[in-house]
Amino acid sequence: MKKAERLNWIIMTLKQRGKMTAAELARYMEVSPRTIYRDMTALGEIRVPVTVHEGADGGYEIDPSYFLPTIRLNDREILVLLMLLKFAEQLHMEEFLGGIRTLGHKLLEICRGDSERLQAAIARIRFDMGAVLPERYPEGIFSLLIEAFADRRRLRLAYFTPLRGELSEREVTPLELVYVDGCWYLYAHCHLRNEQRTFRLDRIRSAGLLQEEALAGPPDAAPGEPLQEILLEMDPRLFDLVEADEAMRGADITPLAGGRLEVRLVRRRLDYFEHLAFRNVEQVTVKSPPALVASIRAKLSLGIRKYGQEP
Repeated sequence: MKKAERLNWIIMTLKQRGKMTAAELARYMEVSPRTIYRDMTALGEIRVPVTVHEGADGGYEIDPSYFLPTIRLNDREILVLLMLLKFAEQLHMEEFLGGIRTLGHKLLEICRGDSERLQAAIARIRFDMGAVLPERYPEGIFSLLIEAFADRRRLRLAYFTPLRGELSEREVTPLELVYVDGCWYLYAHCHLRNEQRTFRLDRIRSAGLLQEEALAGPPDAAPGEPLQEILLEMDPRLFDLVEADEAMRGADITPLAGGRLEVRLVRRRLDYFEHLAFRNVEQVTVKSPPALVASIRAKLSLGIRKYGQEP
């Protein structure tokens, strides 16, 4: 990292984290403490308001009112942001779409002579996320949810349930906003049912902020499903393909006779493992939990009855 980039990182780190020692900054920046001392001298020379606290509780602290006037981005950082913006365009967040595209134009302006080359590269990147095709999301719903999270406020929802054809009014404490398989979902505590529920955002017909304060509780408590132990028997070649998936991280692996692997995990959501079983029938066997095994068995039986006979 060049010196100018390092000085900007020190300023941003101190503004975000508050007081830090030279040793802490050195570990964070992966440089020596001596380098940090030299960088602090350089910041003083350009009149950055850094205060030095001495003693056991000492360290460096930056004036919180200090404004860093420019953000310098290198080519790799611009490329990363352009890829993330292309991904964001496919999240169906209409109220942010204008800002996403404007930011993309601004990033390409920074590149100037290299913009066509970057655009050609980005055009060859594709994100396939369309497992669910949502209806149109309510106007302003994402901004409303972000405000509810930030201010810890409850929401009143008008929610449509297709199976019953009903429109019901719910008062909820929003817990998490989650994007899964092409659609946005809200995990929330429903005060009508007095339990945690999952709401598909495209089925919310209207929403408004309430004055009542949201229920206290850690985000970890948001998903309504309980933790369950999942046990799989898997071909090692399949495990090599999926071990980096988020759902497979932290799995306990035990080699079995015949070359297969026993894979043990604890998770809330089971849909990933059901899809894995259907797509790789010969390479993975779900052993538990019983509810997941029963669900797979029932769907296979239905498929056999529906498609098993020759026309």
